[in-house]
Amino acid sequence: MKTGKIKFIDNDGEWNGMTKSKVFFADDSKYTFFHKSPTFKHQVGDEIKYTVKKDDNGVEKGTASLVSDNPGTFKSFGSKNSPDISKKIERQTVIKSVGERFSGAKVDIKAELEWAEAMYNWIQD
Repeated sequence: MKTGKIKFIDNDGEWNGMTKSKVFFADDSKYTFFHKSPTFKHQVGDEIKYTVKKDDNGVEKGTASLVSDNPGTFKSFGSKNSPDISKKIERQTVIKSVGERFSGAKVDIKAELEWAEAMYNWIQD
């Protein structure tokens, strides 16, 4: 792993559906980074961590990958709204459970919703 301060970023087109950015560092090294977003994740002046790709003989290939500051973590879909998402998932799970409980029974929807509300309130405690 290397650390370097970005001196210049040249958006260098696309390859296989990925955006190519040639990143020049303060120590005069330069590497090509491939990414999905239209622009490089970092700005000139940022200090970044990266790993240089090497071939089978250990020779640098001229490409590199960013190193995450939080390895082992991931962004869940909708993570900005995770409390709301969690609440919706809990409610859907309760409704599904109540629906299965009363499947085939002659119970009106009002009674099922009362059961669901009671179950939802119970799991919130």
